Amino acid sequence: MREIAGSEDFKLVIGDSVTDFEAAKQADFVIARDILLEKCDREGIPHQGFETFFDVIDILKQQEAVKA
Repeated sequence: MREIAGSEDFKLVIGDSVTDFEAAKQADFVIARDILLEKCDREGIPHQGFETFFDVIDILKQQEAVKA
């Protein structure tokens, strides 16, 4: 993510496991579940939890509304 994203880009991570944590630490916002949700809570990383990908769609719509 560091090599691809520019400084002005909004970095969003969607994940559920410890393998997603390094990217989550670099993200502006994380949509998380399971272990990643616990790690984001513990580390104070801005996030929102999800259970299904329908939840993810709703969260993304909310994020877009906030930016508009």
